[in-house]
Amino acid sequence: MKKYRNLTTLVSLLSLLILVSFCLNSCSFVAIEANARGTVDLMENVTAYTDASELSKEENENFRDSFFSFSTELFKNSVDNSKNSLISPLSVIMALGMTANGADGTTLTEAEALFGGLDILNKSIYAYRQAQNSQLNTANSIWIKDERGFDVKEDFLKTNATYYGADAYLATFDEQTLADINNWVKENTDGEIEKILDELTPDAVMCLINTVLFDAEWSSPYTEFSKKTFHGLSDDCQAEMMTSSENTYLEGKNVRGFMKSYKGGSYSFAALLPEEGISLSDFISTLDGDTLKALFDERQKAPLRATVPSFSYDYSISASEIIADMGWQSAFSGEANFSKISDTPLNISEIIHKTHIDFKSSGTKAAASTAVVLTKTSAEVIMNEMIRLVFDRPFMYVIYDNNSELPVFIGTVNEIN
Repeated sequence: MKKYRNLTTLVSLLSLLILVSFCLNSCSFVAIEANARGTVDLMENVTAYTDASELSKEENENFRDSFFSFSTELFKNSVDNSKNSLISPLSVIMALGMTANGADGTTLTEAEALFGGLDILNKSIYAYRQAQNSQLNTANSIWIKDERGFDVKEDFLKTNATYYGADAYLATFDEQTLADINNWVKENTDGEIEKILDELTPDAVMCLINTVLFDAEWSSPYTEFSKKTFHGLSDDCQAEMMTSSENTYLEGKNVRGFMKSYKGGSYSFAALLPEEGISLSDFISTLDGDTLKALFDERQKAPLRATVPSFSYDYSISASEIIADMGWQSAFSGEANFSKISDTPLNISEIIHKTHIDFKSSGTKAAASTAVVLTKTSAEVIMNEMIRLVFDRPFMYVIYDNNSELPVFIGTVNEIN
């Protein structure tokens, strides 16, 4: 009888252990399935640095000069003269800045020259993120392949957590990871950009992703509408035109324009129209950072009437060759040095940039996303005369941050669809 009781107890204990094991396995499975990305959040145990010192006035001016230079060169090299174009220099520089925090040697030196100093860039992005309001939202994330032998250094994660507010995820880099990355972009652009990547190649071990979402109503919505001919590059068409009275006038060599403010006054839309007889592409070819910056710094108060078309479109580019041509050549070669990320040799294989804009009577919604994929290496003037500007032919525009005095988006309108 005693043996029987002992046997019964043993069977009961075994049954309990099996049940507990089943529950634990089930609970673990549910927890993994319930994870926001189906991945491991690497930032849960990473503490951001507390020292993110403020910029001096001189550093801020240097950053602004560098940002205008970078933005103008990126725009000139990205624009498609045969159709509507749009880039967000803010999105691109954030994604590249995160990547550059892992660079060393020549790869770091080239990045410093391109950005005007990595320390200043980091501190400037930190300050920008602290000052942004609900009309403009930025998000950053780092996706890391869960692969034996590929270990990412904590200092790299801490730096990007501090200055860029970046999330970091350890993932399998399979079809589910691809879906997770694209869903992250879709969520952070409010569905305006549904997909940033088409695939993850077997050699891809890290993706650094940025999104920028701008959504603002006009301080004074458009109330005057008319149908007018827009003289596009390939054809003339009847366009829905919007007219308003404004008071900020822009003028430079061979170009005139205006600025219209969004509600709250933090951001403005600036439209730039080349003089008659000068094509938009020819005007853009003459631009540099100083001339674009001067257009905003030397804006004038003047009464004006401006007529612009409503428009909406998407744009995308592969920016790898563009960034290499702008000076960061070693980052894409077998000589790339990203040793501050990992001891595994890495280089940039791809930079993808996608944008969307809706410009309408109530306001503007614009979105951008940039993905960097790393693989293993084998003064005011008062004017009394009313100025009239009609944007009925190709023109350039900027969404301008009035507080930081930086261009957030730069685009062209060559056709009205």
